[in-house]
Amino acid sequence: IMAAQEAKINEPPRNALVILEHTTTAYAQWEQAALSQVASGPENWPEYAKKQWNVRKGIWIQSIRNCFPSVITLSVMPEEQAESFVAFHSGSEPGIASTGLGPCTVQPVIAEKNTIDFELGYGGCKAMQGSAMLILRATLSESGDAFSRWKQRVILDCDAMFPGMSKAFACQPSETSLLFVAVFPQAHLQAVKEQYVLTKPSLLREMLEDDILAEGASAEFHSVRGAFDHDNRGGPQQRVSVIGRVNDPLLCKIIAALQTLKRTQETFECEAAGLPQSEFELRVKARVQELEPKAKNHLRVHAGGPLVELNGAYLGSIRELEAWAWAHYAYRDRTADRLFKVRARSALAGYVRERGAAGSEFVYIDIATASKDAEGRTKHTALRPRVVIELFREQCPKTVE
Repeated sequence: IMAAQEAKINEPPRNALVILEHTTTAYAQWEQAALSQVASGPENWPEYAKKQWNVRKGIWIQSIRNCFPSVITLSVMPEEQAESFVAFHSGSEPGIASTGLGPCTVQPVIAEKNTIDFELGYGGCKAMQGSAMLILRATLSESGDAFSRWKQRVILDCDAMFPGMSKAFACQPSETSLLFVAVFPQAHLQAVKEQYVLTKPSLLREMLEDDILAEGASAEFHSVRGAFDHDNRGGPQQRVSVIGRVNDPLLCKIIAALQTLKRTQETFECEAAGLPQSEFELRVKARVQELEPKAKNHLRVHAGGPLVELNGAYLGSIRELEAWAWAHYAYRDRTADRLFKVRARSALAGYVRERGAAGSEFVYIDIATASKDAEGRTKHTALRPRVVIELFREQCPKTVE
């Protein structure tokens, strides 16, 4: 269970999920205003929502309440700011943008705040918008560990329960109840619905039989009309290309950053190649001829460090990439540098194995310096790293021999 949690859960410190429902007589006007505010990413989320309450994520859906169109909004923010958010939007001033996304004409008919126990998935505006959403409200059985057993089941089986899931939130409003929200592709809506019926074998029926949930669970299904995710940035697609020396710790640090961004940001793409030093220098010298003038001195300015391109244009090396990742995605790698030295040695060993399987052979040269100690005895000190030489027998058999 712990391994599954470490691999899948993003658990922010004490965040709250606030659900508001407003009825409105002008839904089209409301949605147009909302879409215009969040369509191009977090920079357009209402400033007061970001600054005053630090809203991290927002999702809205359309529903019907007492024959009137209604808007349901789900907002995620730090728990200490949620009470103020609910009080503000519970409507001392009817008729203004009380959801934070657009004009509503009636005060909210539902306003609830729950502490988030755990989150699953990386979200993202593109992934969530147009998706299906489940809102499950259920009563826990009287067994003392019901919520823990339900939580374990969801964490371990979430991929099977909700194929392609982009985001989920779980809350425990009281000792005997739970609230679960999951966002997943519309293509899997029917399959998920079938897991929440009692007339035939289903997930909900299993949980009742296993004494996890009690009778009376309510499962609502909606279509996500719009979404905002401050942690998974929207905006234009970004592509980063990197080449570096296969045994360079800086390249390993860059690759770790690229893998994290690719996993957590839907607008990010990347490619990275680790090369032997001689091949790296030849590739850089050829590539910089096609780039802007400032790239031509890359090997000298960056002391042979990795070459980084952003959207086909020269960016620089690791420092420039780190500055861009922080400015664009608020990403910063705090991993100790010594870890990347270990990864660099592993990367070189992996390269040797891969090339060896393809028919290459390797030899190495160890170089040492000689010095005399106080008693006049010669002492040899090995220099690291050793020189590794790749041999191509098919091309130069006599030289290799």
